Amino acid sequence: MMCSVEDFVDSLMNASRSYADILTRYCELWLCDELGDKEADEMEAIYTKAESDPLLDFLITSFDHILSERLGLFEKEFLQSYKNQQAWLREHLEQVPLEQDSLIATQTFLKKAGFYKGTVDGVWGSCSRAAITAYRMTVQRLLRQKGLYNGNIDGEMGRESVSAVQIFQSEHNLKKDGVPGEKTFAALQN
Repeated sequence: MMCSVEDFVDSLMNASRSYADILTRYCELWLCDELGDKEADEMEAIYTKAESDPLLDFLITSFDHILSERLGLFEKEFLQSYKNQQAWLREHLEQVPLEQDSLIATQTFLKKAGFYKGTVDGVWGSCSRAAITAYRMTVQRLLRQKGLYNGNIDGEMGRESVSAVQIFQSEHNLKKDGVPGEKTFAALQN
């Protein structure tokens, strides 16, 4: 039985209402100039809950985007890049579904490297995304220290980041694929 758009929107709104308290507190924390230990623990608890709850994760990600856009934290170029990236991801993910084994392997590597604090379960939630961003930022910093990267330290593996990784891999006899995997990361740390 197909549901109408109105039914779908109503069911989404009803589900969203059950998260009203969590989302309100998340927004309050998000807008704080500085988080103390207690507030940081609250934020971490919200992220942990979102990792196992796809709807909460979706709502938090939406709030992040909306708040950032409304507060003027995004430049027009970033917004266009974000839209292009999302379109590419939608197209790519429809063709190549992410396998849980791959997600588990990535979480395992990130945990071993000290970037991921969550449970290794193959669920790609906000903690996993935060870990991969922190990891990529570290890769960018290491590449900058070696004089190979001059771009922003933003955790986005754009053309300049990938090119710097490839140069580093070539100089160190590693597979020149532009992906900062375990061997590349270990070599970068030396």
